[in-house]
Amino acid sequence: DRVFHHIYMERDCYYILRDDRNIQKCLGDDTKVLLLGDSTTHGLLQEALTMWSEVKPYINGLNKSEGCSFKPTWVPRKRKKISLWSSQVCSHRGETLLNDVVLDGRAAVSSPAQLFRTPQCQGLANLADSTISSRFAKLLQPYDILVLHSCSHDLCNYNYAKPRLLEQYRQNLRRLSKILRKYAPEKRIIWLSCPAQSGLNSTWMFTLTQVFKWRMDRIAFEMCKANGWEFIDGFS
Repeated sequence: DRVFHHIYMERDCYYILRDDRNIQKCLGDDTKVLLLGDSTTHGLLQEALTMWSEVKPYINGLNKSEGCSFKPTWVPRKRKKISLWSSQVCSHRGETLLNDVVLDGRAAVSSPAQLFRTPQCQGLANLADSTISSRFAKLLQPYDILVLHSCSHDLCNYNYAKPRLLEQYRQNLRRLSKILRKYAPEKRIIWLSCPAQSGLNSTWMFTLTQVFKWRMDRIAFEMCKANGWEFIDGFS
């Protein structure tokens, strides 16, 4: 398959890690990138903050691994462990509260919202809500490059029956396409593939069913091909 490489990958296949100077040179003086989706895109933001941003999500510059790490601490007087995070910029969920990757003094890459994460197990179906779809369309406007992703919450079935999951995903992508064609016709649009979750050997959660994610990737790729957008198979 010329698009996907799920079964076999060359041993020397790897991604080149770029530093902040490379990213700044690539984006220039005014190009702005939007990362929008769910916890996957938010995780990419945290990586970008650590690798590139002038404003970091950790306290100690000598210990870059401490950004939003969970540190349960035993408190004798309370006789229990209290949840502490290693940085003052982390939420109670251990996620950075910073939304912007700052390069040369400006917000070059931003992830201001996770519209496909809450409510959970809805994913792109959240765009059926006119309030969310209006907010989504407004969020797109200041950016030149849109990096979008939605997968696990489209697959998740916690409290939701999804007997026609793949067909519903296709319909939700059509709704997304309609919004993008109307509100982002001149922007560069990049779709990120579904991420594997906890490997391929366990299915204790429905979102671990990798075969569904591969099929969802194919449907999303077809959407991108039909609209002239880019598809990045970055996780399989």
